[in-house]
Amino acid sequence: MIMLNKLIVESKITTLTNTKLTGVEDGRITVESNGVQSTLDCNTVVLAIKFRANNGLEEKLKGKVKDIVTVSE
Repeated sequence: MIMLNKLIVESKITTLTNTKLTGVEDGRITVESNGVQSTLDCNTVVLAIKFRANNGLEEKLKGKVKDIVTVSE
């Protein structure tokens, strides 16, 4: 992970966290962060999205099977 962070810095890649992508146009994007919208020039966009686990099946099987193992990130 340290090497990845170093490459991001050396490549002058801008990272935005806790930011919502609200628009895409040719050569630019519109984002919203903390209620403020901004337009940024760019040539590449990479989205990394975190999902919450859905443990509904695990809950339904509790007490019905011997072992349950949940695997996620």
